[in-house]
Amino acid sequence: MRIDKEYLEDHQVRLQVEMEPALLEDAKRRAARRISNRIKIPGFRPGKAPYPVIVRQVGEDSILEEAIELLIDSQYPSILEQAEIKPYAPGKLEKIININPPTLQIIVPLRPEVELGNYRDLRKIYQPPGIEEKDVDALLNRMRRRHIVIESVDRPTQENDLLTIKIKAEIMNHQEDENPILIEETSRQFTIEPEIVTEADAEDYAYSDWPYEGFSRELINLSVHEEKTIQHNYPEDYPDEEMRGLMVKFKIQVEDIKSQTLPELNNDFALSIGDYQDLDALRNDIRMSLEQQAIDTYNGAYDEQLLDDAIEQATFRYPQQVLDTEIDNVQNNLKNRLEQQNLSLDLYMKTRNLDAKGLRQEALPVAEKRLKRSFYLLELAEAEGIQVDSEEVQSETIQTLDYLSQTLSKKELQRISDQDVLNNLMGNVMVSMLERRAMERLREIASGKEVTFSTEPLEQLENNDGSSFPEQQKVDEAIPNPSSMNEDTNTI
Repeated sequence: MRIDKEYLEDHQVRLQVEMEPALLEDAKRRAARRISNRIKIPGFRPGKAPYPVIVRQVGEDSILEEAIELLIDSQYPSILEQAEIKPYAPGKLEKIININPPTLQIIVPLRPEVELGNYRDLRKIYQPPGIEEKDVDALLNRMRRRHIVIESVDRPTQENDLLTIKIKAEIMNHQEDENPILIEETSRQFTIEPEIVTEADAEDYAYSDWPYEGFSRELINLSVHEEKTIQHNYPEDYPDEEMRGLMVKFKIQVEDIKSQTLPELNNDFALSIGDYQDLDALRNDIRMSLEQQAIDTYNGAYDEQLLDDAIEQATFRYPQQVLDTEIDNVQNNLKNRLEQQNLSLDLYMKTRNLDAKGLRQEALPVAEKRLKRSFYLLELAEAEGIQVDSEEVQSETIQTLDYLSQTLSKKELQRISDQDVLNNLMGNVMVSMLERRAMERLREIASGKEVTFSTEPLEQLENNDGSSFPEQQKVDEAIPNPSSMNEDTNTI
């Protein structure tokens, strides 16, 4: 076999492959037998007609066309091995140059390549925010408010009461041709805020500046059915331009008064929240949770910028087929998200005034960014010797299956139980783990805090006979039995 290579600018290679004539003759005989199994030839059972009879029946060209397909299928692995190329996807027959000897021209998309650049010179200050006691206090206070006791009371209003009032507002200094009604008569609920609002309470009273700051305190010491008129002059520098300089008269009537009693912040409250020994244990748990949230949020923003900086100095080469596939993935993800909101992709395109070409163009930058990030991190993982072992992949796959069992439909669960789909899921989990660890390594390089990951070889994810993964039974057991589920359960 003789092979000439021509590397193309779009990260593909053109192979001109000259084979032995005997290979084509053998392929033609196999093609004829295959054709004779598909068609009825008078006087012969399927697959039993002689070669010359089949040629007279279907023609030399039909046999040759199928023979070329069989020839490529059988010789393609040898072609790639001899050409010493790493393909991204199956090649495509571009033209048949000659029949004797059989000479074919094949275009093969190459596996993506990444040059990382000087990533070890990257530096970026890493300083996650700390958690203060006031942050713990604020969350504790919100937890108390979720357990607040609300009761109707027969007394005048006071701080922290929840009351329903009927409210109407008129503009006193309106122009003659203007409508004086600012607020049509309506019922609204108000919580009377404390005279001094602490930082811990600030979020809970963030809404109390309507219709102006301090309005709720005008409602203190009123009884049910009692009426009150309040006049307020909005300053010229009021944030809402439309309200600046207005003199407004508010007419209100109390319709209902309820007390709001917060539970005491003590050990009993901690026990009511969960399995906590005392209030200090609850505070510690809150502090740890807030610290982890802060770190996760900080890491997300830090990693985003760091990875963008790293990618800027990297070089990427990949064929158009890679990008086309990723654009398809972006569009499919969009379609699935829309369907979860009971919307259609067609409606989305009409709303955005997009045709199919415009939609792909819109998805292009998203697809490019995702591809480069994934390629970069996987190349970094290889450069840094980062590995994951099969037990880790197995464990995370089981967790993923457990989540899917709660979200997917019966039909979709049956599809996941297919071995090929399951193997693909485990592969995706492994890639995700490698990317995550590579990002952690890059973060620590840039921040000056390197750690050491295991560089032990990745355990074989498939048995020698290709039958299953190590301890596959554990993963199989994690797949729920769809037949045991109700029809109306776990649908998307």
